Amino acid sequence: MESFKRIEKDCRNIISDEISSAIRDICSRHNLDIDDEMSRFSELIQKKDIKKKTMKSRVILPWTGKRIDGWCCGIRLCHDLHVQCNNSPEDGTYCKTCLNQIQKNDNNKPTYGCISDREAVGVFDYKNPKNGKKIANYASVMYKLNISRQEAEEEATKLGISIQEEHFKIIKTTRGRPKKKVNVVVDDTDSETEIVPKKKAGRPKKIPDEIINTNSNLKEDLFEKLTNKLETYTLKENVNKEQNKLNNANLESDSDSDSDSDSDSDSDSDSD
Repeated sequence: MESFKRIEKDCRNIISDEISSAIRDICSRHNLDIDDEMSRFSELIQKKDIKKKTMKSRVILPWTGKRIDGWCCGIRLCHDLHVQCNNSPEDGTYCKTCLNQIQKNDNNKPTYGCISDREAVGVFDYKNPKNGKKIANYASVMYKLNISRQEAEEEATKLGISIQEEHFKIIKTTRGRPKKKVNVVVDDTDSETEIVPKKKAGRPKKIPDEIINTNSNLKEDLFEKLTNKLETYTLKENVNKEQNKLNNANLESDSDSDSDSDSDSDSDSDSD
């Protein structure tokens, strides 16, 4: 490994010497200032070295309280984790995207703040400057994006940071409105606990007289209708009973007349 680094260093020196001699030759032929051209070349090499040294993580990592050198000093939302922007800085501090945000914002900061704001509070205490929302739970983000703990820790080691244990704990959150609180009244004389719901503030609503009169009229109309139906039903039932009685009487009279006619015919036959 050491021999490989030595060879790499020697190759860089050889290339640098060749480029320097080429620059001197060009400057002499075109009457250019050698010192100015060499300083420009050195600045260009430094910028390229910075970009080469800037490492980006293969997976999303949380904020651990330590800024990463060579990265932009702005904050990216990144699944509500609010982490350091991993782009290369254009002016030594911010990347092109964050610089555009600074120009648009009145506070001369990126939309989600700068890394100094993140360092000013606890690792888990930062809030979104736009809506005041808390940072997301990293364990939940890992679950959504299918990131294993081993992958996250390996990438963090490459960047020279360590992830706190709290980041790997899933925090359950409840959605919707919070439950209403109830006042608990405890009676010393009784072992049971009585739960009294909180009453609404203000006077109870008064029922208008019109509604009361309307309800009473409806009740009277309903009672009258039911009474009429009951009387009609009773009358029909009585009529049916009387009709049945008449029918039964007619049947009995018919049967008696039939029996009398039979007896008369028998007596006639005997006399013969």
